[in-house]
Amino acid sequence: MKRILGNQGIFGLIYCLFGIVLLIRPMAIGKVVCYVLGVCALGYGLWKIYGYWKVKDLAGFYKGELAVGVILVVMGLVALIKPSLIISILPAVVGLMILMDGLVTISQALSLRKLDYRWSYLLALGISISVLGLILVANPFGSAMIMMRFLGATLLVDGACELWRHYKLMKIFEG
Repeated sequence: MKRILGNQGIFGLIYCLFGIVLLIRPMAIGKVVCYVLGVCALGYGLWKIYGYWKVKDLAGFYKGELAVGVILVVMGLVALIKPSLIISILPAVVGLMILMDGLVTISQALSLRKLDYRWSYLLALGISISVLGLILVANPFGSAMIMMRFLGATLLVDGACELWRHYKLMKIFEG
């Protein structure tokens, strides 16, 4: 349990730091993330295609590898050539992750309620985080820079909530 709670604190800190960086330099960070993901996807896709051609005798068995390789190469090229496209969907993808985090927090609050322990603040945090995640998924903003800054602010809030939740849960399980 301590290990899980320790990881929760580490991720909270990472969310806060990444959120601050996104608030300060939203588009530069977004492009860097796209380029890194693009290079990784392109390299892994080429590796998959090479692996497919390397074992031609068993090519029928590895058809899936070829398909995955081609898809990864295309995704990598899109990320390298048109990072603005990836940046435009990145908030929605991260929004889904934040939404899931909020739902986990709500679940934890409801579990604490069954234990007859103070749970209302966790429920409020879970609902707040879920709403911010939903806003990112719905993507109501027109500008990629505004979306990235909103993503940064959301990550900062989520990270702060994670750190606070970590502190509160440590007190519960230690005391």
